[in-house]
Amino acid sequence: MIIVPYAQGAASPSRIASATEPFGGVVFVVGAVPQSAAVLSVLEQFGPVVRNDPEDPELPARLEPFAPVGVVTFVDALLPLATRIGAHFGLRAHDASVCSLLTSKYLQRLRLNREGVGHVDTTAFTYEGELPASLAEAVYPAVLKPDCGASSRDTLFLDSHADLLAHTAELVTRQPYVLEEAIIGTGKSSVGDWLADYVSVENALVDGELICVGVSGKLPMAPPVRERGAVFPLTLDDATDAEVRDLSARAVRALGITTGLTHTEIKLTPEGAQVIEVNGRLGGAFEALMPQAGVTDPVALAVEIAAGAAPARVRELIRPAQKVTLVHWAQPPMTATAVETLTGMPELRRMDGVFAAGRVLAPGSSVDWRRGSIGRVVDIWLEAADLDELATRLAAAERHLDHHITWRNA
Repeated sequence: MIIVPYAQGAASPSRIASATEPFGGVVFVVGAVPQSAAVLSVLEQFGPVVRNDPEDPELPARLEPFAPVGVVTFVDALLPLATRIGAHFGLRAHDASVCSLLTSKYLQRLRLNREGVGHVDTTAFTYEGELPASLAEAVYPAVLKPDCGASSRDTLFLDSHADLLAHTAELVTRQPYVLEEAIIGTGKSSVGDWLADYVSVENALVDGELICVGVSGKLPMAPPVRERGAVFPLTLDDATDAEVRDLSARAVRALGITTGLTHTEIKLTPEGAQVIEVNGRLGGAFEALMPQAGVTDPVALAVEIAAGAAPARVRELIRPAQKVTLVHWAQPPMTATAVETLTGMPELRRMDGVFAAGRVLAPGSSVDWRRGSIGRVVDIWLEAADLDELATRLAAAERHLDHHITWRNA
């Protein structure tokens, strides 16, 4: 069976269950990240659920009856648990030193800087009601974010130290933060003004051998630093494509990653590509985008690698794209406190190229930009034959949504 430390993240329970069937099914391990009763009920429909208290010394012994052949997680915060389980059973997993670099943005940046994979000024601190005086000497503009966080939660773009001081009321007491020099991009994508100036590279690693699954584009962010969506695959000019693939490989190797899927975000700057961060798991949304594009089922890919697949098997599971796909996460304005009205969803689902669309929040629901990208209101999934057609379809879907949603403001 495949052991999956689980919380809501980049892979759904149903897709995980399907991917693990060839290996005897899935055992979900929960508890390190709180789960609702509803989520636990869903998990129990697909396989055994083992509850785990943090640092429970008996957990590996409790998993032995399942005879695990692999361990994989799709959530950053659960990488240490997957590492611990992998070490106990001798399974493919990140080792402890690699795991520390994948769960601390500060330690990761220090390693990348030390290994010459770009250079970004960075400072770590824990907020205790006052800011360290040293932050006045940091390089601005800068991005402030939790040291171990995801989806742009509690993330701010700061123009100056005075700007940081003006936002202290929004900082969370006793939370470790990292303040990083902002990487200033070109302002737009080289393949279309409707795309952002950063990309991600999706890689698979098998016993240290790196196999690139593809490059994805991004929609311009919502303020302050919230993702609005992704395009897969993205065809860049040959020189830029080679540059970002090479940079992602250098970053992965600098961090010592040898197994699993990686999601490397890269900013395109006038001086060349620069690593934003490396995630040691499947990137969000690719569970749906990659299969719809005809490339691969990335959840199955991750499971196969965890279970011991050889590089040839992994390459066999990756195919040329048949179309381009996109997800658009509709984010609330920073001034909004709630969704006032939200209609027009049936019509949206019938629009050209829409293969799925759904409300994340219902009318009356509260919203808060501090939740980051997961604070979105609507998901729209699109496909097209090429980028031009995709851009046209996205513009139409956004116009429709603008006419059917209103906000309650503070």
